[in-house]
Amino acid sequence: MCTSGAAACPSTFPAGSACFNYTWNGYPGTFTFGYLVNQFNGTIFSGAATHQVAVTFMQVLGVPSINNYSAIAEAVVGDQWQTPALLTLGQQGCNGNSGDSLKIQGSVSVTITGDVYSNGNLRDQNGAPVTVNGSIYADCSALPSGWTYTGTLKVPGAPVLPDPGYSSPYHGSLYSNTSTTPIPGSGVELAPGVYPNDPHFSGGSSCYFYDPGIYTFPSGYTSNGGLSSNELKPPAEPSWNPNPSPGALNYTSKSSVQFWSQGVDCDGDFYATAVTATGGKPLKPAGTWGIEITSVRQDAWAGPNGTGSYVRQSAPSMCRTLQSPMNGSTHGMQVVIGNTPGAQGYYVYGNPGGCNNQP
Repeated sequence: MCTSGAAACPSTFPAGSACFNYTWNGYPGTFTFGYLVNQFNGTIFSGAATHQVAVTFMQVLGVPSINNYSAIAEAVVGDQWQTPALLTLGQQGCNGNSGDSLKIQGSVSVTITGDVYSNGNLRDQNGAPVTVNGSIYADCSALPSGWTYTGTLKVPGAPVLPDPGYSSPYHGSLYSNTSTTPIPGSGVELAPGVYPNDPHFSGGSSCYFYDPGIYTFPSGYTSNGGLSSNELKPPAEPSWNPNPSPGALNYTSKSSVQFWSQGVDCDGDFYATAVTATGGKPLKPAGTWGIEITSVRQDAWAGPNGTGSYVRQSAPSMCRTLQSPMNGSTHGMQVVIGNTPGAQGYYVYGNPGGCNNQP
């Protein structure tokens, strides 16, 4: 039978660890377990075991009758959910280092969805308002005025994250692309590769969809606004609200916030209506069908065992009924779709029962 309880940590455990001591009936030993949650540096688990061995004949040599033998082990487990949306590893701005590790300049509002982490300082050069939908960490300085956050704040005093100092294992195989890539123009879809010049992404209504791969910016990366992402979204994303049940998707309502409309105007939409069928092939049965759309695209990969492609498909759109119903004898349907970034095509799903029996 095992019993446990809180205990003092051995001096060999990391400072600040919480420890528990475990003993077993009839077993001449103990085990001390400790852990320390170290935020982005991972959780450190420590263990120390002690085993008692009784001796008889060796006592004539001056050996104690009871001898303690111990062993200590330690492991670090990375906290995978704590992946920052914006991370700078340089320690500029700290400990006499010149420059700034993380600097945001300009006069436009900046919204960052996810955590922000700086191994150095934080600087807001021109007072641009910055909204962080997450937590903010920095090793030194203070939180610039005008910055707001929804999570926790550890500025200064956040631990310095070590630079992993390795290239992606896929750099020479999957999605490898080391070709020179020109500065983005008016095209929405970006290709991976090496950008020898700072792209200076424009603001306003500019949108950029990242194809899969590795992007290298040796001359820096400047974004003046707009929206850059690899999120594949449908036109007319559905609303998440308490109707018809708490926490459920309401497929017949369009969300008030579309992913590709956050500070830009790039989200798509669609409508559908009955029209005279071509080729003498009407759709049956008659009625006001429910229509949903998903965005699809085909991406390629290259690996040590060959190459291939795969199809990505987004989540479904809201459900819209036909603007005019089908008569079951001469009608087909026409679907008009406003394009969404990254979509190379669309799947159209029709439900003769309308939009009332959604999951």
